[in-house]
Amino acid sequence: MYVRLAFAVAAHLEPDVLVVDEVLAVGDAQFQKKCLGRMEELSMSGRTILFVTHNMDAMLALCNRGLVIDKGTVVFDGGPLKARQHYLSQMSSAEYSVARNAGRGGSGSAHIESVWIKFNDPMSAMIQCGEPLNIHLIAHVEENYRARADLQVAFSINSLEGQRLHTVISSWDGTVVDASSGEIRVVCEMESVPLVPGKYLVDATIIFRGDTLDCVIHCAAFDVLARPRSFHVERLPGWGHLDIPCRFRNL
Repeated sequence: MYVRLAFAVAAHLEPDVLVVDEVLAVGDAQFQKKCLGRMEELSMSGRTILFVTHNMDAMLALCNRGLVIDKGTVVFDGGPLKARQHYLSQMSSAEYSVARNAGRGGSGSAHIESVWIKFNDPMSAMIQCGEPLNIHLIAHVEENYRARADLQVAFSINSLEGQRLHTVISSWDGTVVDASSGEIRVVCEMESVPLVPGKYLVDATIIFRGDTLDCVIHCAAFDVLARPRSFHVERLPGWGHLDIPCRFRNL
């Protein structure tokens, strides 16, 4: 409430320089829309807006210059697209793991030990847009769940801004998760990942009849590179996260 009030007052004073610090992290969608609209109005009228944010989509939509600041030092100053690339490259995909997860939940009747992605180049956590993606998981379950045929493993892919983009569940293709030894070892093989360039985070969940036994947030990560072509979807900020091949023809 205080942030919303502060922004409303500051924005309507028509300042020469407006500093906005993560205002889009609070409030509902309507409030965020009003914020973006007002900042765009001020910018179009010749005023300067300093927009402090970790939301790359909003930065690309609003800004014509990007600065990346690390520990109080400007480490990049240039165009918004290159600023985003520099910001994303600062965080290694190795920093996302079960041991360093951002959150864990569930009943505790299962315990996810490790989640990893197998890349063609072991030294690079990257795939090209449209390439396959294989996510591996090892977990342990309590004895009373070991002979159950309705255990499920789920993986979700999220943007850095926290948007859940896709979820897959083991039972969807008829797979019965084998936990007879007390240990689950599975791999999810995605034939094609049509995501625009950027960094993406993986969540892993073990489910039994709709109940979550264990869930680990942001336990793996990968970067997507653009398709090998002259035009990249990443040049259209705010148009979504998918790069789906298509063809136009005249009728």
